Amino acid sequence: MKQPQLILSHTLVQSIMRYWDVWSIKIRISILTIDNGVFEVLATNGDTHLGGEDFDQRIMEYFIKLIKKKYSKDNRALGKLRREAKRAKRALSNQHQVRVEIESLFDGTDFSEPLTRARIPKVQQLLKDYFNGKEPNKGVNPDEAVAFGAAVQGSILSGEGGDETKDILLLDVAPLTLGIETVGGVMTKLIPRNTVIPTKKS
Repeated sequence: MKQPQLILSHTLVQSIMRYWDVWSIKIRISILTIDNGVFEVLATNGDTHLGGEDFDQRIMEYFIKLIKKKYSKDNRALGKLRREAKRAKRALSNQHQVRVEIESLFDGTDFSEPLTRARIPKVQQLLKDYFNGKEPNKGVNPDEAVAFGAAVQGSILSGEGGDETKDILLLDVAPLTLGIETVGGVMTKLIPRNTVIPTKKS
C-alpha cells in the first residue's frame, strides 16, 4: 500500500471497498468486503509492467527534452533527476503545481522548472466515472498506510493489540498463481491466484 492510493465505498459496518494503487512500482487493485471488523479480500490484480516508475520515467524524459542536454550517461545527474521526478509525482497528488529544483544538475548548472498536474487527476476521474460517480476517498496517508497496517497486523499476531484490534480479522488472498516447474520447463499450477491464504496443497 505504498504511495498515493484511492479508496471508494468505505463504511465501517459493512461495505465493499476497492483499493487502487497507481503510483507504486506496479498498478494494483484489490476488492474487499468489510463487515464488523472482518476484512475479506475478494480479489486482487495488477499490471507489473505499468505503474509509478513509468510516470517517473515520463517526467524525466519530459525534463531531458526540455533542457535539451545530453547527459544520459551521467548517472549522478540521472539519479538526481529521478529522485526529483518521484518527489514531484507525489506532490502533484495534492497540489496543482510543483517546482522541480536541482542544484548543480550537470556542469555546475542549476535546474528549476515548474510541473503541473494537468493529467494526474485523470486517473481519479476515470475511477469516479467507472464506479458510477462515487468520489474517491483519499483520506489514507500513503506514507503511513503500510506502517500502520503492519503495526495492526503485528499486534494481532502477537496478541498484544488489546481491545482496539481484538475484533479485527484479515482474510487475504494470493496475489499471483503459485506453482512448480515440471518436466520441460512447464509450470504446474498448485495454488491459483486469489486463493484465500493461508492455504496448502501437495
